[in-house]
Amino acid sequence: MKAFVVKKRGILRPAMDMKNMTKLNDNAKTCLPCCRVETLNNEEAQGLLPGVLLPFNTAFFMPEALNINPRHYLE
Repeated sequence: MKAFVVKKRGILRPAMDMKNMTKLNDNAKTCLPCCRVETLNNEEAQGLLPGVLLPFNTAFFMPEALNINPRHYLE
C-alpha cells in the first residue's frame, strides 16, 4: 500500500524572534491571493493547535499550505 505524500493541509508558524516576526508579517501583507498568510493572536492559534507557545503572542497561518512527508515525496 502506498502512503500519502501530503500529511495535512495548513501550516502554523509561531513568531520566535523579532526578526522572524517582521519577515513573516511582511509576507502576510504582500502574499498572493492563492498563497494566503493569516496573522493570528494567541487565542486564535490555540484554537488551531492547543498548547502552542507564542513568545511574541503572534503566529502566522498558511491555510492552503501543504505539510509534505519528505520520505514518501522522494520515493
